[in-house]
Amino acid sequence: MARKRETSPEEIVQAAIRCFAKKGYHATKTADIAKKAGVSEGTLYNYFKDKSALFVAVIEHINSVIDDEFFFDINEEEIIEHYINDVAKLEEFAQRNKAYVEIVSRDLRHRDVSDICADFFDRHECRKKEDMALLAKACGFDPTEEEVEAMATCFNGGIERIITRWCVGGTKGRVKPSPASFINGFISILKRAGRGSNK
Repeated sequence: MARKRETSPEEIVQAAIRCFAKKGYHATKTADIAKKAGVSEGTLYNYFKDKSALFVAVIEHINSVIDDEFFFDINEEEIIEHYINDVAKLEEFAQRNKAYVEIVSRDLRHRDVSDICADFFDRHECRKKEDMALLAKACGFDPTEEEVEAMATCFNGGIERIITRWCVGGTKGRVKPSPASFINGFISILKRAGRGSNK
């Protein structure tokens, strides 16, 4: 008799993504995820201690996919072109990964859900601030720590607003600003700040 193949943690994460995207974090039960993955709840708990741990794994997976798509080791000379090219690709990425967009734009707006991922966000924010500081310097602007914090907040908020509007019915060509115009405007502001600080 052939031995039944064991389900991997990654397969459970993929099942969780489909469930969270369809029903949301609060309405999804671990039983729903186990059924979607084709395993018992006991097997699910062998890999993840509870639903919140599984949700963190989902967010880590989504971030890994985003990193593979958009982020890589770049130097100061390349970072402006990198941001212009990659942010302009956001809409196409969102269309290919609607489940990810649903989870990020809907579930993470709930304070109790976002608190689950606090450690992840702390790591992510640290990296984003480093990117923002590098981008500013490439634009001729040497920001203070407070300015880097403000830049990261504005950038993340702008991207989140664009993606959220797609989720609530925005269609191509109608959501303003477009990702391309947003990043070009953002970089233009940094360059103006650079010219002003060098006077």
